[in-house]
Order: sequence, then structure tokens, then C-alpha cells
Amino acid sequence: MIVTITSQKGGVGKTTTAVSLAHGIARSGYRTILADLDSQAHAAISLGLDPEPGIFNHLVVGTHAAECLVETDRPNFQLLPGNSRTKSAQTFCQIENLGAGSLASTLKGIADLADALIVDTAASGLFQEAAIAAADLLIIPVRLEALGLDGVAATIRVAQKLNERCQIIILPTAMDKRVKEHTLNLNLLHDAHPGLIAEPIPQRISVAEACAEGRTIWEHPTNGAADAYQALVDRVISTALLADESYSISDAEAAKINEYEMWGPQGRPGGA
Repeated sequence: MIVTITSQKGGVGKTTTAVSLAHGIARSGYRTILADLDSQAHAAISLGLDPEPGIFNHLVVGTHAAECLVETDRPNFQLLPGNSRTKSAQTFCQIENLGAGSLASTLKGIADLADALIVDTAASGLFQEAAIAAADLLIIPVRLEALGLDGVAATIRVAQKLNERCQIIILPTAMDKRVKEHTLNLNLLHDAHPGLIAEPIPQRISVAEACAEGRTIWEHPTNGAADAYQALVDRVISTALLADESYSISDAEAAKINEYEMWGPQGRPGGA
């Protein structure tokens, strides 16, 4: 199973969600890999780990993925780090004409090393498109400010072009029930995307504290967001992991994905 955490917006809690979900699934007894496809190395930092080796070693150097995994010292939980060389890896793939479809197949291979592969991505780029194309489940974190909502629609549009088979969960983050705008925008999300909205993650300083200390929310003694993240873990396990509806990407699908990457959401000039 591949779960991709992504959004066309930055600063919505992608990495916190990816780390929390990955550790939560691992705590439930499933072998879990967290792959960080961003160059900022935030996943490794959040776990208190060295971001080496990384996805660069696998894609560019040719090191087997299993040899690039970092043990997190947490049962069932390994990390494939992103680091400062991740951008170079993405550039290398572009030069070598490795499109999103080909890279999605690579992610499928990494997923075979575990029960669950959780993928954290940047807000745009080739690696994000590959992670969306490979996903069995797409989780879109969203902050409940008005300017944040359009990121949901933009991400769904990309997903519909790249991977019409994947399930989608929209995850409101940093919600403050005292803020009227948050409640109003949560209701708007429910109206626009019925059945896709997960239990909101409340705004808690303990979430940031855990990250700064290199710990997950499950390791923070008083984390008020843990219950909401546990609800997300349970939903992912029941709807995606136990269903295990993962699929292989055919050559035709890879070609379609690569064409989207070339021409973008407007399609080929002069064509449909």
C-alpha cells in the first residue's frame, strides 16, 4: 500500500502528518517505510535522524532501496530520507527522461519492501507527480483559512489527471474551534467533498514541540493531537491497508502520466 501526503500548498502540515501516520501504522504492527521526497530533510529532522543515505543514492547512484533505508529505532518503522541532494536527484531523472510514470513504478518497488509506504512530497514537481501517480490513497492536508482551501481543489485536479484510481482523504490541520472562520471553512469542505473529510487535527503547541525534539506525537507525553491522528491511522488501516487494493502501473498508464507531466493539466496543444 502506498499513501501519499501532498498538497499544492506549503505549510499545511504534510511532514507532521506523514511522520505521525507512518509511526502510527508501525505501532499497529505493520512494517512501514516513510519516504521523504523533499529536499528539506524535514522527515529526518522530525525523527531526530541523520538524512543520509537518501533517495538520491537509490535513484542516481543505483544503490538498492533496502540499503538506503535508515532504522528509526522504532519497531517496524524505517525512513528513506530526503536531503539536500534530492533536488539533484529530481534533475537527474528529468535529464534521463524518467517521467512520473516511471518513477511511480520505482515507488511501487520500494513499497514491496514493507506493508505500507508513506510518501511525503514537496508542493510541486516531478517527484510529487510520481508520488500521486503511485498512490493507493492520497491524503491532502489543509489549513482552514480561506486562502488554504484552493489548494485542495488544485491537488484533486492533479490527482484526477494522474491517478483516477486512488482514494482521497482531506485532512484539516491546525484547527482552532474558537476561530469562526475555521468552523465555517470546515463546513464548506464537508459540503464540497462529502465523505472525504477526516477528523480535524487540533492546533496544539505540543505538535511543534515534538517535532523540534525529534520525537513523534506518540512519544510526546501530553499531545492533544494524538487522538485525532489515531483516528486517521485507524481510517487508513481500515480503508486502504486491509483492503490492499494496490495495483501495478501498466506501460500505457505510465505513458499517459508522462504525457500529463509534459503538457500539464491543459493537455497537449491543439488536442484534448
